[in-house]
Amino acid sequence: MVVSVAGQSIKVAVSSGIPFARGVPIFDSPLLIRTSELGKVAQTLGDRNAVVLRGHGGTVVAGDLDTLLRLGIDLVRTAKVQIMAAALGPLKVHTAAEAEQAVKKDGERGADQRFLDYYISEAVD
Repeated sequence: MVVSVAGQSIKVAVSSGIPFARGVPIFDSPLLIRTSELGKVAQTLGDRNAVVLRGHGGTVVAGDLDTLLRLGIDLVRTAKVQIMAAALGPLKVHTAAEAEQAVKKDGERGADQRFLDYYISEAVD
């Protein structure tokens, strides 16, 4: 929510941002999605896996529950780090080549489960 009202996009600066390397568009309306016209948020999403609703927060899409859960956690973690780091100075983001290489590694079999196991272990500790 904070990133969207500042007019910022989600940046790939940490590993949790890798799933969003193709970009996270901002749906530029503060209204709740209650009409067909506002339903155009799907057009804003396009072929990406996340969209930020200005003043409301993020929405993620995936083909299975594990990936959906991971993307939701990753989007929030990425935004939090971005907000905290921006207070210290300019962000050092992944280059296109670094992001592309990381996306390939991130797509390996079992990656979602490894990340979810890690997130669960953090919550339990």
